[in-house]
Amino acid sequence: MTDMITSKPLDEALNFNQENIFDHINQLLCNMNADISGPQADQITQSLYKYIESLPLADARSVVLDVDSIVNEAILATSQYAYKAGFVEACRLMKTLQSF
Repeated sequence: MTDMITSKPLDEALNFNQENIFDHINQLLCNMNADISGPQADQITQSLYKYIESLPLADARSVVLDVDSIVNEAILATSQYAYKAGFVEACRLMKTLQSF
């Protein structure tokens, strides 16, 4: 999972640069309890969990909990990657449009 972001002095916390801007954005989204996966991903994961629970496993519920952790980690990583890629592309588009 992602590393916990610790408290920082104000001048350090406001020091945005290319390396840390997405850490700040991710922290803001986390603080807002933003939906990182969306309804389609939620439906897919629920289908996966129902499938696992339907298997003849002695501890299917335990497997669902383990898979849930892995799936949530994958969704978070994908969400962060997509957000960053979209943001970078939006900046590139703005620069291109401003050059006209």
